[in-house]
Amino acid sequence: HQFSFDKHHNVNLKLYRQPMFLNALTLGPSVRKEEDTVGFSLKLGDTILGLDTLSVNDKTLWNSKISEALSSFAVNEKKFLTTQKSGGELSNSKGTLRLVLISSSNLACPRGKGNIHAYCEAS
Repeated sequence: HQFSFDKHHNVNLKLYRQPMFLNALTLGPSVRKEEDTVGFSLKLGDTILGLDTLSVNDKTLWNSKISEALSSFAVNEKKFLTTQKSGGELSNSKGTLRLVLISSSNLACPRGKGNIHAYCEAS
């Protein structure tokens, strides 16, 4: 069974591993052997994460989606850097995002006073 966030939107999940950002991620072959038909790897810096799928078709789908995400990231990053270098701001922004923070941890304010520079990442 696959886990669907659409069906389980009221479930709170806790990350058990740091996120892997696309700017430093590469897709590779299985860590076991070259003729492994269901395995592949993700490399992030010095860390190599070996993964196995249930079938060759699943491996092809995962590889395709990860490659597509890496390509899309590269295109979007190039657009962002071009816009940033030209000094142009995105003037077509509309609306307001209201964010309710449910929990946090290890947030310490410098010198015990003032505001902490918090940020939010969304996808």
